[in-house]
Amino acid sequence: MRKKLRSRRGFSLTETLLCVALLALMTAAGTTVASTVLSTRNDMMEVADAQVLASTVLEAVSNEIRYGEYVTLDTTVSDNKLTLTSSTFGENTEFAVEASDGHVTVTSTAMGGGSEKLLPDSAYTMGLKVTDLSFAKGAAENSVVITVKIGGRGDHTWEKALTVTPINGLTVK
Repeated sequence: MRKKLRSRRGFSLTETLLCVALLALMTAAGTTVASTVLSTRNDMMEVADAQVLASTVLEAVSNEIRYGEYVTLDTTVSDNKLTLTSSTFGENTEFAVEASDGHVTVTSTAMGGGSEKLLPDSAYTMGLKVTDLSFAKGAAENSVVITVKIGGRGDHTWEKALTVTPINGLTVK
């Protein structure tokens, strides 16, 4: 009978436990690596989306300024108010950031004092929002520096600026 027990093939309890322990360690290591990879991917996607959003906002605002008429930069107020007559939005066009959702809005007298979103909701991906949109006199004659700040998850922020010269001139107060 002793010979029969020894001739059975299979794994002992010790071998099985060792195999399970090794499998658990490999699974834990794989999960950690996958988590790190996904976190890095999300961070990189957020940076890329923030750059795209900043570029899109700057492009839209700069086109309105570049082709607008009666572009006026009022430096006597703390936030350097910029007004213009836009071919898209009409007279007394101004840009602002909506505090509630971080979207850039446009107001003008042609819209009856109401506001309209500059970009569609789909432009604001991954919870990104515009935290600041500011205007300043540029170094070049008759130029305006547009600066946009984008806020992301946590306290991540990105800033991008663009200098634009209005075709129809600039009035600085």
